Amino acid sequence: MPNSVPDGPLGLPLPDQVAFEARRRRMRRRQRAWLSALLALLMVLMAVPVGLSLAPRNALAASAVHLTVGDYIYYDGARTCYMEADGSVAYCMDPQLPTPAPGTYRTVEELAPANPANASTLRAAAWYSFGGPGFDAAMWPDKWLDGTPMNDGRYVVLGHLLVSQLFTSSEKHATAGCGQEFVAWAKQEVLGWDRGEVINPDATRFKVEAGRGKVPASFKAFQIPTGTGTQTLISFTYNPLGHIQLQKASNAPALTRGNGMYSLEGARYGVFSDNACRAKAGEMVTDRNGCAQLRDVVPGRYYVRELAAPPGYGLDETVYPVDVADGATASVNGAAVPETPQASPVEVLAQKHDLQFGRGEQSPQGDASLAGAQFTVRHFAGIYGSAQAAEGSGRPLATWVFSTDESGVARFAEECKVSGPDVYRDAGGTGVLALGTYLVQETQAPAGYEANDEVFVIQVAPGGTAAVLPETAAVAVAEPVVRGGISLQKVDAETEEGLALGRAQLEGTQFEIRNVSACDVVVAGQRFAPGQVVATIACDAHGRAATAEDLLPFGTYEVAETQPGLGYLFGGAQTKTVAVRQAGFTNLDVAGGPLLFENQTVRGNLSFVKAREADMGRLAGVPFLITSLTTGEAHVAVTDENGQFNSADNWNSHQFEPNGNDGALREDGTVDESLLDAARGIWFGAFGEGRLCAPNSRGALPFDRYSIEELPVAANQGLQLISIPSVSVTRDGVAVDLGTLDDSDAPGHPEPEIFTQARADNGTAVAPAAESVVLTDRVSYGRLQPGESYLLTAQLVDRKTGEFLYQDGEALASQLRFVPEAESGEVEISVPLNTAALEEGAEVVFYETLAKGEEDEVVALHQDLSNSFQTVAVAHPLLRTTLATADGQKTFEAQGSCTLVDTVEYEGLEPGRSYWLQGRLMRTVAAQGGAVTAQPLLDAAGNPVEAQVQLVPERSGGTALVEFSFDGELLQEDSQLVAFEQLLQGDALVAAHEDAEDANQTVSVTVERPQPPAEKASPLPKTGDGVLPFALAAAVAAGAAGLAVFACRGRRASEHFRKRL
Repeated sequence: MPNSVPDGPLGLPLPDQVAFEARRRRMRRRQRAWLSALLALLMVLMAVPVGLSLAPRNALAASAVHLTVGDYIYYDGARTCYMEADGSVAYCMDPQLPTPAPGTYRTVEELAPANPANASTLRAAAWYSFGGPGFDAAMWPDKWLDGTPMNDGRYVVLGHLLVSQLFTSSEKHATAGCGQEFVAWAKQEVLGWDRGEVINPDATRFKVEAGRGKVPASFKAFQIPTGTGTQTLISFTYNPLGHIQLQKASNAPALTRGNGMYSLEGARYGVFSDNACRAKAGEMVTDRNGCAQLRDVVPGRYYVRELAAPPGYGLDETVYPVDVADGATASVNGAAVPETPQASPVEVLAQKHDLQFGRGEQSPQGDASLAGAQFTVRHFAGIYGSAQAAEGSGRPLATWVFSTDESGVARFAEECKVSGPDVYRDAGGTGVLALGTYLVQETQAPAGYEANDEVFVIQVAPGGTAAVLPETAAVAVAEPVVRGGISLQKVDAETEEGLALGRAQLEGTQFEIRNVSACDVVVAGQRFAPGQVVATIACDAHGRAATAEDLLPFGTYEVAETQPGLGYLFGGAQTKTVAVRQAGFTNLDVAGGPLLFENQTVRGNLSFVKAREADMGRLAGVPFLITSLTTGEAHVAVTDENGQFNSADNWNSHQFEPNGNDGALREDGTVDESLLDAARGIWFGAFGEGRLCAPNSRGALPFDRYSIEELPVAANQGLQLISIPSVSVTRDGVAVDLGTLDDSDAPGHPEPEIFTQARADNGTAVAPAAESVVLTDRVSYGRLQPGESYLLTAQLVDRKTGEFLYQDGEALASQLRFVPEAESGEVEISVPLNTAALEEGAEVVFYETLAKGEEDEVVALHQDLSNSFQTVAVAHPLLRTTLATADGQKTFEAQGSCTLVDTVEYEGLEPGRSYWLQGRLMRTVAAQGGAVTAQPLLDAAGNPVEAQVQLVPERSGGTALVEFSFDGELLQEDSQLVAFEQLLQGDALVAAHEDAEDANQTVSVTVERPQPPAEKASPLPKTGDGVLPFALAAAVAAGAAGLAVFACRGRRASEHFRKRL
C-alpha cells in the first residue's frame, strides 16, 4: 500500500489497528487454552516417580514450534506482519510468497540460505534484529526514509528486509513491491549491496556481519518451512548460558613444591546464587592441575565457596563473588584462587641442654658452650614412624643444617641456618614445617660437649580443616659434657725430679683443684660454682698426683698446693691454671708449660767444736764422716785451726769446692791428711742441672737423720773417737749446734736423743672420727746404749689446749719397754682413741718420754706442740648428696613406678669399717615467712618411703648410691622431693645431711592431671533425610515456573510492543 495511508500509534495504518486488537484477543484466548493444557500436563508430571530423569532445560531448538501471526505492517507499497514462534519473534525470509497460517510447524536447526556463506550473518541478523536478544538500535538507521523517527514497526520492517536479502542473496527479492526511492534508501542504509557490489560498507548488513563473533553460542537460530506455497521463516531459541572456571594455586609454592602430601586435586567448591551460600546452583571439583569448571549456568552473580579442601590444604572459607555473562567464561577471583597449605608453626627446632643440669636450665658447664652445635634436618614426604622407614622412602625433599645460639636453641630460621635451601615459610613469611617427617640429628657438638647421635623423628601430619596445625614442639637434646682429668708432677726443687732428698717425702703433698670456669661444674655428682674447690689430690712416692681421668668437666681450673710433703717447705700456695679441653689427662698449664710443681727441701746446718777433754784444747784438722741414715750419702767435714766446723755458707762457702775433702777418705777407712782442707765445706744433695757448685743461700744438709763419725788422724791419735748415731735436721735455716765434741782418754757416751712421726691407722696424719681409732707414733732414737733397758712412754695432748686427753677418767697413754741392739734405731708405740668424741678440727699431739734402767731415769724428751710431725688431725665424716632420676634428670613426671637415685659423696670415714647409709624421701613444704620445711613422703600403707645401703669404704672418701622406688600415683600435684641421708655406725649417728633447701638433693615432680571428657556432639542429620519431600516440592516449583515462563513467552512480543510504545 502507498505510504500516504496515515499511521496509528503502533506505526500501523489506522484501518489495521482494529484488526490488530481483534487478533490480540484471539491470541489471548488461545493462550488460556494452552495454559489449561499445560496445567493438566503438570499434574501428570507430578505423578511421575521422583527418580525419573527429565529433559535438560538448556536443550537445543525444539523439533516443532507453534506459530502465531499478528497484524500486518505496511511500508512503501509492501507489507509484512508480526509473527512469533513459541513466543520468539519470527521473520519472513521470502517476501514473494504468502504469509503462512498460524499453527504448528516443524523446524530445521541449520540455516540454509541460497548462499551458504551467509548462514552465520543470517544467524547474527536474527540476534541483532528487532525482537532479538541482541537488538541494538545503533546498528540500524536512526530515521525513516522521510526523516521521521524510527519506531518498533519500522525496525521490524528493516529486519524483514535484511534477513530476506541474506536468505535469498537478492536485494530485489528483499525489496519486492517497494518504490525505487525506498529501494535505493534500503540498499544504502540496510542492505549495503546493489547489483552484486558493495555500495556502503557502513550499512546495517556489514555491522551485523562484523558482530557475528559476539553472538553467544546459546543463541540458536532455525528455519521454519511452512509449506511449498508459503514463506520460509526464521526464529530462534535463546537460553542465555555462561561458564564458571576456577584455578587453584598454593599461596606458598616453595612449601608445597615436590611434596606428594599436597595436591590441588579433589577440592570441592559449591556455587551458590546467594551470598549466604544457602541456595546451591552447582558444584565444581578440581583436577590434578587445580582446575575446575561449571558449564552452562544462567548469567548472573554467583558466590563460590570451598566445601572440602584437597589433601594437605586448609579449608578456604572465603566467599568469592563471580559475575557470569552470556556465552562467557567467568574466572573465580579473577585469576587464581589461593589455597593455604597446612603447616606447623615452629620457632625452636631443637633445644640443647646439659645432661646433668637437666632441661630446665639453659646454661653449660664450665667453659663449655651450648652455642655452635649443628643439627642436620632432613625432610621426607610422608608420615613415618622411624628414621629407618623415612630413609628407606628415598631421597629427602630438603636438607638443612642449623646452628644453636648461646642458650642451646636451634631455630628454624635463616639466621640460624648454616647450609641448605631457604626455610619453609607460609604466605605471611613465617617459618613453618611443611607436611612430612623430619629427621633431626646433631652432627657437630658445641665446644666442650660430646655429640648426641640420636636421630629424633618429628611428624607433621595433616588433620582437620585448619591451615595452621598445632605448633611443633622443640626436640630436647641432652648433651654429655666432655670430661677429662688433671695429672701433675711434684719435684724436688734441687733434683728437679720426682726424687726426694734425704728423709723428705714427696708423697702426701696435697693439692686443691678450684673451679675458675665461666659457669658451674658438676664433679662427683655435686655442683660447684666458680671459685669453689671441686677436688683434692695427693702425690704418691714419686711425686705424681692425678684425678680420675674423667672427673672434671670441660673448663678451667686452678691447681694449688695446700700442704707440702714431709720435709719440704711450704712458702705459700703454688698455683697453676689448667684448661681441661678433652677426654683423658691434661698435664699442661694454659701457657703450654708442664704441670710441674717444685718444693724446696728443709735444709739446715751442723756445727760443733772439736776439743780434747783433758785440757779442752781445740783439735784442728780432724775429719768427720757425716752420713745420711736414709740415703747413705756421706761427706767429709774438717775442723779448722780453732777446732770448729760449721756447714753454713757464711763459714765455708758452698761455692768453693764443696765436698772437696771426700777424696781424702781411702777405701780402707784411713785418711790421706794431705788432701784435707778445712776451707772446703760440705753439701748434701745434687747441685742442680747446669750448676757446678751449691747455692750459698741454703743449708748444707737436707731434712734427714745423720750419723757423725770421727775419723782417725794424727790430731786425735790415742783419744777416744766420737760417734754420734743420729742427728736430725728438721728445721729450715736452723743450725744444729752439737756443742763441743771432746775426746777423752776413757770411753764415754753422749746423751740419747729421740725423734717422732705420728700417724693414724689409715697411714696418714688425718684420722677419721670413729669410736675406735689407733694412733701410732714411730720413734727414732740415737745414742742409746745397746743391751740397756729403756722405757718409752707416749701420752696424747690436745694441741689447742695443751692438756692431756682422758678417757673414762684415765689419761690416754701407752708404754713400751725395749732393749736396743744398736745405738740407733726405731720403735713404734700406739694409743687407741675415740676420735668421734672430739670436735671437728681437733688435733692430737704425741708427747714422748724415754727412761733408762730399772729406775727409769728420764734420758730424753720429745714434747713439742708445734711439731707437725708428731701431730694427727681429726676429720669428722661429711656427707654431700645429689638426688636425680636414674638418667640424671632433676625434673620428672610422676607416672607409675618411679625411681630416684641419691648419689652420696662421703669424706672422713674409716676404711674397712662397716657403716649403714639410710635415706628417706621428703616432700618440701613452704611455711609462712618463706621458710621451707619437709615432711616424709608416705606410701599407700602410710609408711615413709625409705632406702638403705651398707657401706664398707676402702678409702676415707668416696661415693655411694641410695635408690628410692615408689608409686608415682602417691603424688597428686606438682611437688619437690628432697632426700635426707643419715650415716650410722651400729646404732650411733655418725653424720647426716638433712637440708630441705639444698638444690642438689632436690628434684621437681610434675603431675599430669586428667582432662574432663569432652561433651558429645548432638547427632547430625543423615544423608538422604527428607529427600523425597524436598524433591516433590522442587517438582511443583519447577512446574509452576514452567507455566509462568510459557505464559510469559506467549505474551512477550505483543506486551513488549505495547510497553515500548
